[in-house]
Amino acid sequence: MTYSTKVLETSTASAPIVTLAATPTASGATINYAFTAAGNPDSVGAIGLTTGAITLATGKSIDYETTTSIVFVVT
Repeated sequence: MTYSTKVLETSTASAPIVTLAATPTASGATINYAFTAAGNPDSVGAIGLTTGAITLATGKSIDYETTTSIVFVVT
């Protein structure tokens, strides 16, 4: 599944980027979200383990002139 969104350069830490949604296939199972080893360039994102909410990580910023897009890969 692919999600796409736009984020302002002026976003602050913990600013929401996107919230992922998945449904467990087994009754009573839970979903845990995590970035793959290379799925969080420059550690710019933070992800909620059980919520799937991706936010701007503490101490990070976005500079469009330097990086025009960021691809997160989540498992």
